[in-house]
Amino acid sequence: MYDTANPVDRRDPNADYVLPRKLKRGDTVYVVDLQRKGIVSGDPDDSGFVFVQMGVMKTKLNISRLRLEEPKKVTYKNKSSRKTGKIGVKVERRGSMELDIRGCACDDGVYQLDAFIDRAVMSNISMVTIIHGKGTGVLRQAVQNRLKSHPSVKSYRSGVFGEGEDGVTIAELK
Repeated sequence: MYDTANPVDRRDPNADYVLPRKLKRGDTVYVVDLQRKGIVSGDPDDSGFVFVQMGVMKTKLNISRLRLEEPKKVTYKNKSSRKTGKIGVKVERRGSMELDIRGCACDDGVYQLDAFIDRAVMSNISMVTIIHGKGTGVLRQAVQNRLKSHPSVKSYRSGVFGEGEDGVTIAELK
């Protein structure tokens, strides 16, 4: 069946395989008789043996047992439709602006709030809506504490029925 004296079975269609180039450290190889992939971790010696790392196992193998795996060319598709970490800013013709920071951590939300207020002041917008969500109220408290001390904020209030109630804060800018 399988000739144990010769590591490569001569009835195998790949038995006369010749490496396309000399193996070097870091090459990915396929060990035919073990049916596993490995990475060459050293240069071949004069007797035709090389160290191959297969998972946690590192072993010395004859190069006749190895097939060179050519690296596959990977093509990436444009994933422009993916939404991650974006700030929802909505500008309407009436001159109102909204900032949606639902799900943000407090410090990240306050940082985005500062940049948002700066843009609104530069655009001469007098009223802004900050959507922070209801949740535990921690983000709402952080937003309102920042609005209290922000130099560009004239006043602020929680939303009323129809505006989003406790899930939003309305701020009037100077």
